Amino acid sequence: MKDKNLKVFRFAPLFFMVAKNSLLSSTIHHIYKIVIDKRHFGIHKYLDFIEKNDFLFTRAENQDIKELVADDRLKLIELKPLLDNVKKLRHNYHAHLNDKAVHEVAKLSNTYPLDRSSVIQLESSIHDIFNRYSQYFDGQSFALNSWSVDDFYRVNNLINEKLGTVNH
Repeated sequence: MKDKNLKVFRFAPLFFMVAKNSLLSSTIHHIYKIVIDKRHFGIHKYLDFIEKNDFLFTRAENQDIKELVADDRLKLIELKPLLDNVKKLRHNYHAHLNDKAVHEVAKLSNTYPLDRSSVIQLESSIHDIFNRYSQYFDGQSFALNSWSVDDFYRVNNLINEKLGTVNH
């Protein structure tokens, strides 16, 4: 019983962190679905908005926002194969989980390869893009609640531990 309680105490903070962030993310997403037209979603639309409203990013000082956006678009072109694999895995497996899909996980993984280091690279690159512009935005009530890289590692380590694949 004592071992079970220790495990519960160990995993509880991560469980609540994931639950809180998931619920917040879901809430924000649903609010945006109601308020914002679907054509405005996505990282590319985010960069379009920044480029068209560069006057909002007054903390950039000597940085040319349009040049930064162009650089970020080049990064996204480099990441396109990885982004495509994430979208296809999400659509073909995670969004439509059923008996057939469960049996085809290996096939899907081979068709749309996605390893942990690639996911970390993708998450880190997109996180950097969002953080750059949030730092340049001059708005006192602006808040960006995103996961840090440490949170990402903690969640991945928890998943790996549950699966018995932890690499210490």
